[in-house]
Amino acid sequence: MHHQDKDQNQDQNQDQNLNRPDRQDAEAGRRLVVRGAVASGLALSAAIAYGLTRSRSSKPTWPLGSSRARPRPGPASPPGARPSATPVAGGPPTPLWRIALNRPSDERPLLAGGKVLVKANLRQDVTGIADLQAYDSATGNHSWTYPGVAALDVTEAHVAADRVVLREELGSVLVLDPVTGRRTAEFGADRTGLYVLVVEGSNGSTVYTWGTLTTSGDPLAGNAPAAVAAWDSQRGMLLWHQPALGTLAHVQAMYVAGQGALVFSVDVADHVIGRDAATGAVRWSVDIGAEPTLGAHGAPFYAVSEPLGLCFTTRRKTVAWDASTGTERWNIGPRTAAHHFGESLLSGDGRTLFTTELGPGASVLAVDAASGAVRWRRSPGALTPDGRIALCGPDLLVVPAGDGSDGIWGLDTADGSQRWHYSEPATTSAPWQVATDPAAGLVAACQQNTLLALPLG
Repeated sequence: MHHQDKDQNQDQNQDQNLNRPDRQDAEAGRRLVVRGAVASGLALSAAIAYGLTRSRSSKPTWPLGSSRARPRPGPASPPGARPSATPVAGGPPTPLWRIALNRPSDERPLLAGGKVLVKANLRQDVTGIADLQAYDSATGNHSWTYPGVAALDVTEAHVAADRVVLREELGSVLVLDPVTGRRTAEFGADRTGLYVLVVEGSNGSTVYTWGTLTTSGDPLAGNAPAAVAAWDSQRGMLLWHQPALGTLAHVQAMYVAGQGALVFSVDVADHVIGRDAATGAVRWSVDIGAEPTLGAHGAPFYAVSEPLGLCFTTRRKTVAWDASTGTERWNIGPRTAAHHFGESLLSGDGRTLFTTELGPGASVLAVDAASGAVRWRRSPGALTPDGRIALCGPDLLVVPAGDGSDGIWGLDTADGSQRWHYSEPATTSAPWQVATDPAAGLVAACQQNTLLALPLG
């Protein structure tokens, strides 16, 4: 009871902190409209607007080593937790556990260190911040809470080696131990001149970010030059940074992925770029062309197969690019002019590309990554606007419905057959968010205030 009272007091203090007049004034002075593309369900323009509302002069109230840097322990048994259950053969899966979050979340959970991590929002507007909450993946018991992380989808967390990395609310990168919630490192603008707006991805212990340069003036000014950077998350060290196409006031969703000797990014002006992994220098650049008719969902998605030496973009077409030269190896066109492709991801061995074709009669596809041959195509139902999918374990592809009341489908990766369908009585139409992890032993899914774990089935 004493710990719960302390947690409640800390929540109240944090909420009061957010409403302080001096903090609101600092935020108001940063607001401006920014053009941006939205992709993978991630509101990049909102992320930029969010960054513009945070004052560089503001400092976190939980410095490294202080009591606020330490995660808050949760209760032994969270409200709504349920014991493990065995799925009924041939029927919908029964949740292993299900809990009610104290605040809603619109983001994908993350699996790391035997925990399910989810960001629960403190505020709903673009200036919002969130708590990162951890739950035991086996039981659903609350393990720890870390306060004060950026609350937008585009700033989702990533796994780097045995750590979790994500953007802190004031433009730096946090490195956390997923087991304990302890902060092990923090790096960003204070020592490097780089203001981090988005943590894009990771490869081993290397973390890739997108942001702006502070050395040219205000990093949150509309003309602040964009920069892509690589960091060693274990040592908190900047490995390299390079200019990215565009400025803060004219941006497009950019993706960064590292595999082997190259780093790949998708930049403003629709360029797919191959970069040297050691320096970030551009090795090749391909203009894949604008798709203005696709609107907010027109920015390309990417995936990288190190075994095949290919990187992939999915937008109007699905295209495989030679990772060494940027030469097109194969492409798949849409069925009609009313169709385009959505989110893409690769199997654990890098040899099967899963993607979605959006439009009338939207479908999920499995493609031979080496040749572009379509292995199977299935249409389980109406999909999300970005065609969201998640690989859960080695042989289960989970597909959220566009209307959250229709739940999620579990498809067998071998042939696309439906393994199960899970839904709940409709309380919201928000689509389910599902953690993607080829090594997962369960399905971690979140819908607003509901977080649950399902068996792979």
